[in-house]
Amino acid sequence: MSDAKRLDTEQQRAYEADHNVVVSAGAGSGKTTVLSRLYVRLVQEKKYPVDAILTLTFTRKAAAEMFSRIHQELAQQEDPWVQQQLERFDTARIDTLDAFCSSIVRGTCQNYGIPPNFTIDEG
Repeated sequence: MSDAKRLDTEQQRAYEADHNVVVSAGAGSGKTTVLSRLYVRLVQEKKYPVDAILTLTFTRKAAAEMFSRIHQELAQQEDPWVQQQLERFDTARIDTLDAFCSSIVRGTCQNYGIPPNFTIDEG
């Protein structure tokens, strides 16, 4: 972990999870840090491929921050597996909840009578 901040007990529990984690907390509480560290740990220690990890957040800003932090941390690792995953990082699913749901709907929209060129209301 390159970030100097120590994790509190609840953050540590989320960091140590091997799958299906929901992190809910207020602004500035360290959610992005915890999820970024967890992602790197799953790739580095558990050898999960980047396209097998789904990371969702509510804002584009948080998703971009996580993508950047995770990429930077993976880039510092010398492990051949991690480097291989870094080369495939463009397949990583680090996105907003609405964008992820939109991608699901786009894949099956004709089955439900929804046009494939639908848009998400930004309001």
